[in-house]
Amino acid sequence: MGCEGCGTRSKILFGIGGLLALIGVILFAVMMVTGNSAVTVDFMSADQQNFNLEITQHPGCKVALLALRTANCDAVYTATSVTDPDSQSVSISKDCSPFFEEDWVKNNNPPLRKMGRISQGKTGTYRVQSTFKLWAVDECGQVAEAVGGILAAMGLFVVMIIIFIVSCIFCCIGCCCMESRSKVVVTTGANQVAVVPAASGPATVVPAS
Repeated sequence: MGCEGCGTRSKILFGIGGLLALIGVILFAVMMVTGNSAVTVDFMSADQQNFNLEITQHPGCKVALLALRTANCDAVYTATSVTDPDSQSVSISKDCSPFFEEDWVKNNNPPLRKMGRISQGKTGTYRVQSTFKLWAVDECGQVAEAVGGILAAMGLFVVMIIIFIVSCIFCCIGCCCMESRSKVVVTTGANQVAVVPAASGPATVVPAS
């Protein structure tokens, strides 16, 4: 038989344990998706030469400007200008060093390199102009999004562990509730034998051979 000794209670408990384990697997898949989305980069602008940056929050943070990895960083820096919401020129902090570069910059499609940063002194529309194609990333916003995604994944991980533990508890209880199929043979006299299951139940009387 598929479940030797399984009673109604043990089957119910095993069913609950299996269902909880399935929920745990689903949560694990959701956690993986959530964790991966935490490292996904949302560009404020991508593959553009002239574009506007709408700064609505994180004043005082910096926007990273990136160019194609095959481009000459110094040439891109010289050919790029930025103006703030008051049409005033904004200085670009040059960042052409290949050191301490995040993996996503090199692994992006197409591969990129950092060229410089601009400070968000105020909210509003910033204008970026260049003869090279540029990508822009809000660094503060990117960090906040990554932290939020990681915390969400950690929360799902804790819930998943709790569900798996509860699932194991239900399965253990189900094992304890399984009925034994062993039988006890008792001689009753008058050439008759009573066959009594180890679990509670009526005895079956059969003639002695």
